[in-house]
Amino acid sequence: MSRRDRRDRPEAEFHQMSQALTSDQPERYLAWPEVRPLFGNISRTTAWRGVREGWLPRPVQVSPGRHAWAASDVAAWQAELQPRRITVRRDRSR
Repeated sequence: MSRRDRRDRPEAEFHQMSQALTSDQPERYLAWPEVRPLFGNISRTTAWRGVREGWLPRPVQVSPGRHAWAASDVAAWQAELQPRRITVRRDRSR
């Protein structure tokens, strides 16, 4: 898979990440290049605005000047975004 294909397929990356989370491995942290496609290829500035406003998960500081997102936090955020199926009941008594 080319680099461009990976960048344009965040759902595939999310699927791989969610499979990795089900194992008994220690928490994985995602750097900006890994998490950017999952956030919709937004800019860093927009990502920090999303963190500040609460619509993106908060990263952790892994060293001075370096932040990373916990894969479990990103997976939970993605799960919240999944469309919910709504059942519409129609009154058929007419």
